[in-house]
Parts: sequence; structure tokens; C-alpha cells
Amino acid sequence: MLVSDLKKGMLLKPVGEGRFARPSFGLLTVRTSWPRMSTSLRNTFCISNTAVYLGTKKDIHMEDMKWVNRFVLIDGKVVGVHPSDWAKIQPVGQ
Repeated sequence: MLVSDLKKGMLLKPVGEGRFARPSFGLLTVRTSWPRMSTSLRNTFCISNTAVYLGTKKDIHMEDMKWVNRFVLIDGKVVGVHPSDWAKIQPVGQ
């Protein structure tokens, strides 16, 4: 998906069999569940596999964030999406 196609309030999901995850550094990523994945990695998966796009850091007044520019709401938390993971995310319904 192209980030230029994002609209505030858009519902998003991972492409294919991917799952949203929040590793220890706090950014939202997309992972595939492997059968032999360690328990510590499996525990980083989000409860929901749908997120709501909120906008850029200027839209939500988080200008102090340096690594990410775009944010989503998932599991009741506002989190930044790792820039390389936008290619693994698509709008719901596609």
C-alpha cells in the first residue's frame, strides 16, 4: 500500500497471513507466525488484527517522535508504524 493513499479513520489489516505485533521497541510491525517461534516473540502479537489510521505525527501532536511519522490506534493504544512495514499493510476489504 502506498502511504499517500492513507486517509484518517481508514481501517487497516496485515497482508496475507501476517499479524500486527508490538516488539519491545514499541513500533507496530507485521510478522508471520512461524510454528517454531519462541514464546517471547509470540507474546508480542496484538489482540486485534485491525488498526485505525490516525494520521501523521503533526496531526496527533507527537512531533517529538523521531523514527516514525504515521500512527494507528490498535488495542486501545496509539502506536507508530515501522516505515518498512507499510508494504505489508492493506485497507480492510481488499
